[in-house]
Amino acid sequence: MALVHKSIEQLDLDSKFLWLLDFFGGFVVNPADEPQESVECILTPCSPHPQFPGRMQRHLSRQEVRTVGVNSLGLLQLGHCLQDGVFVPSSISSKLEEIEFQFDSRNLPESHELYLNQVGIDPSSSLISDRLLNEGVHSAVKVIDGEILKTSLKTTPEKDASPHKPYPFKVLFHELEIMRFYYTNSANLNGAVFGGHFSEDFLYRKVVSNLHEGPHCELTSKAARFEYQVDFSFDDAILIGRILFEDPSSALEGVRRIHLSKLVARANEVSPRLTGYPRTKFPFKQKAVIKIRGRRIKLLDNKFIFVAHRIEECNAKFPFDDLTFQRVAEPGGSTPPPGAPEAYANQQSQTGPGQHQGVIDTEARPAKNSVAATAVPEIRRFTSLELSRCMTRKARPSTHSSAEKKPPVFNPRLENSSAGTPTWGNSTAVRQDVSDKIVGTEVNEEPLEDDLDEPEVAKRSIDLESFKRILDHLESKFGIDSIQPMPIPMIQTVAGKISTGDDLYSFFPVIPCLKQRSRNRQFSFLDKAQKERRKLICVSLRAGERLFYVLEAERRINEQNIYMEDFPILLLWANDFGAVEVGKLREILIRTVRNPSKTWPLDISFLDLKQKRIDHDSVRTTDVIAGRIIQAIEST
Repeated sequence: MALVHKSIEQLDLDSKFLWLLDFFGGFVVNPADEPQESVECILTPCSPHPQFPGRMQRHLSRQEVRTVGVNSLGLLQLGHCLQDGVFVPSSISSKLEEIEFQFDSRNLPESHELYLNQVGIDPSSSLISDRLLNEGVHSAVKVIDGEILKTSLKTTPEKDASPHKPYPFKVLFHELEIMRFYYTNSANLNGAVFGGHFSEDFLYRKVVSNLHEGPHCELTSKAARFEYQVDFSFDDAILIGRILFEDPSSALEGVRRIHLSKLVARANEVSPRLTGYPRTKFPFKQKAVIKIRGRRIKLLDNKFIFVAHRIEECNAKFPFDDLTFQRVAEPGGSTPPPGAPEAYANQQSQTGPGQHQGVIDTEARPAKNSVAATAVPEIRRFTSLELSRCMTRKARPSTHSSAEKKPPVFNPRLENSSAGTPTWGNSTAVRQDVSDKIVGTEVNEEPLEDDLDEPEVAKRSIDLESFKRILDHLESKFGIDSIQPMPIPMIQTVAGKISTGDDLYSFFPVIPCLKQRSRNRQFSFLDKAQKERRKLICVSLRAGERLFYVLEAERRINEQNIYMEDFPILLLWANDFGAVEVGKLREILIRTVRNPSKTWPLDISFLDLKQKRIDHDSVRTTDVIAGRIIQAIEST
């Protein structure tokens, strides 16, 4: 979990307390009278428990409701505490738990959709106080029957749960959490989902395009293609692809229901709050296993129900095996013809201190030409995508020219940040991009048919010498007890050759292609001629009594477009923090080469191993990367 260490202005309450984000309410009109709507956040003041040291006591009678702009939905973490508007690590009176929950979305009765006050929660576990309920604060929820397959708490009756020994259980979801995980991501996608842009009237004007070709999916090969509007990101495109192609339109029905149900609920609302309670559907009709963070609360019948704070992972299948997408228009491509019209006059962009400091004003408008501050609260895992291939097409030949790019100008007025709808002026906030990293597959570039016979593009590998310097930093500045090289001998599947590398370097295995057995998989090589093998470094780190393993591999740069492979550093460890057998490390390399996503395998739990990934982003400094590795180790 990654928390955003920046104050959220709307959630900055009395600093004498820690404020627990207990639950969400409904949607209300933006208090600042802006197009972006706001979501009600129900916050409970907490103080140290007088009888149980290390725990927090909730003061339910003093609950408050604050509103946060819906474009900042990804920043909000149910079950976590805030102080001075900043999320801080803190436990509450009930233990937090992570479960693997199996359910069948095909067999959900209509009675599973309720309001929170209809669930029958014991007063000792209330999420919303009676005072707020009497004032008209409600929450639209789903109560799902299913089975616990695994739990992180070993003090519960289901402590020995497994896929072979599941336990029946109920999970309570706020509708907003289902929307967040399956349908929304960036501010632009949020606006499309909650603004009704997936309706028949707006779908081809606001979301996708049929200018060059309409969305289509081959039933036999399950290969899907579509073009999307310029405002969406690559991660957004994967979610849009599911909405477009899921059969029998369950995802499209689910996303359209969000806007329609909100309007219906608001039309029937008689209070001055003008609250809407949007509802949705799961975007699939199948049995699925999801990983959820949350806690148990007591019901009036003395049973317990699990309150979902955050969906982290889902294994439901996507409707495609291959997905190719492209923006309807984007920079790049070939040189435009002489005299081509100018596309967009590049206005001077503005930076400000809000990029790095200040508060997040979630309900204001940012300056339109501001350079966006970025926040990636978490990663979202769709494990079935690991077997799919998602690709973006190269830019089409350019038809317009662009003005000379002007350098950004520092503007001290832009002291805060906001994820609201951009405006021309009268704003003191830079844009705030809030979007999770969608994990499960990597987006690669698909060559155009005209490019297939092009001469080979020169590649060069990232120098592993920089990783050696990172290891030096870990040992000298961060106090790692010991660092030992861990070469991985690889018994090849081709010609019986054995490659052991040297004392530090290892090689990825050479494995034949699935369809063309006479050709080896390209991932194991740095060049198209398959003469230069891809190397990696594996080392073991001892931190106290715990043993970790760090793997860094060579990454390739395409010198034609300066894009670098997205291949993170891998940190792994055994469940007992003991030594990992070489055979397990070898299996990870084999699965990496076979992975259509061209990255480390997403699931290594079958090897009794756990993992974290350290992204390079565009950071090249060794101390920053070393610090990220240490932070990942300390958070295990």
